[in-house]
Amino acid sequence: MPWWLVPTTADFGMRVAAETMEQMFAEAAKGMQDLVLSRDAAKASLSLPREGDVWRVPATPLDLERSLVRWLDELIYQAEGEGRWLVDAEVAIDHEAVHAVVEWVDAESVLRDVEIKATTRHELGITTLQADEISPSVGEAPQLNGPLVVAHVVFDI
Repeated sequence: MPWWLVPTTADFGMRVAAETMEQMFAEAAKGMQDLVLSRDAAKASLSLPREGDVWRVPATPLDLERSLVRWLDELIYQAEGEGRWLVDAEVAIDHEAVHAVVEWVDAESVLRDVEIKATTRHELGITTLQADEISPSVGEAPQLNGPLVVAHVVFDI
């Protein structure tokens, strides 16, 4: 599993890890979506008809943390405002934007246990672990060994 719940004083905290920054953004999106679904709802969403699209979210040059927040908040907007529930994404990041080739389903067909209002900047962090670096376990997240890109994100519910 590339993401885990972590303790936080309020709301939901998540730690996510992947080999590249782009993969970490994609896994953070999947983790956020999984947080709000029951196991039955997650399984049911796999059988829904999928649509494809390309989503572009403006990036903040030299601030990947802010770009991650914008990306995750875009997913909340897509679900709540446009009725598109993300089920898969292939992400590319450049100095102008986060670009994602996405697959989505009708958000009205996805039964959610919890509603995420926003991604916060509270305790937000992105760390790149080098090959010889170790990040200790936190909450449900195990000890992580580099090379990995690791993010800590808190969601307002």
